[in-house]
Amino acid sequence: MAGNTLNINTDKIRSASLSNQFIENVDLFYCSDQPNVETFLREDALRLEESNACRTHLYFYDNDLIGFYSLFTDYVNLVSSKRDKEGWKDVATAMDSQAFPAIRLHYFGIDEKYRSQRLGELLLMLALDTCVYISNYIGASFVVLEAFEDSIGFFQKYNFRKVKRNNEFQIMAIKIDDIK
Repeated sequence: MAGNTLNINTDKIRSASLSNQFIENVDLFYCSDQPNVETFLREDALRLEESNACRTHLYFYDNDLIGFYSLFTDYVNLVSSKRDKEGWKDVATAMDSQAFPAIRLHYFGIDEKYRSQRLGELLLMLALDTCVYISNYIGASFVVLEAFEDSIGFFQKYNFRKVKRNNEFQIMAIKIDDIK
């Protein structure tokens, strides 16, 4: 894989679920090139966590918050022509014929001082592993996300495919079976 090697010992990375205990760490998280990511973590994530609408997973190196991702249950609409084009004909749904159960990778961010160390790749792999685990208990066919324009290429490297545009975001999906 292309990119820099990790300059930190990954054995020292630990995870935690977002709670009031980590508010000071969250306030020190910077993602200035994607202010929506920073705003979500600081202003919305805890409220959504407390209302059981979303789960945010924090990752620390020593005591520094290096990154996070948030997940919730969702669905993705896929017309038959899109399923045919992407080779997803075998996917079944208990919902209407175009709505497929999914897990949404809602927000995903790496603190700017920890960039270019392949931590985005590491956190994405951890998030996808979590999605596979969850899908074994709740049933989900896809992981979906809304990618900012400048992150589409990153997600395509990991086999996410474009589904449709949604304003400034690109809806992307990967089949759970393609992760396993």
